[in-house]
Amino acid sequence: MIYIDTREKKNTHILQYFERNGIAYEKKKLEVCDYTVDGNILIERKQNLLELAGNITKENGRRIKAEFSRVPPNATVYVLVEENIHTLEDVQKWSSKYSKLHGATLYRYLVSYQRRHGLQYIFCHKNSSGKIIAKLLGIKGGG
Repeated sequence: MIYIDTREKKNTHILQYFERNGIAYEKKKLEVCDYTVDGNILIERKQNLLELAGNITKENGRRIKAEFSRVPPNATVYVLVEENIHTLEDVQKWSSKYSKLHGATLYRYLVSYQRRHGLQYIFCHKNSSGKIIAKLLGIKGGG
């Protein structure tokens, strides 16, 4: 059973994947991150780098820092970003007219969070998110 935070939005594509593949899920308020099975593997999903950049800016930075500080010791945290890049280093080339952060600055923040909180970043197309979440959580399903 995959538990999904009730505050997780715009995830219809993920829920449809779970349903098509017979993967059981339940929405409930999670203390940290968006997806888990047992609290030992946690997945925080971001719709794109723009959302992630917005979470890191001064206005929202305290909230995301507080969230990652609540991660249980020895838990594994993945940050799944639905963005068409392949590696964390690719973030350095990113730019958006809607963000105050440039790619190089965002990259430095992400590396800092990675070191401080042991985060692992995964980048994918949104059509792959459900499959990747299930795999990371050790859930077997079809397709």
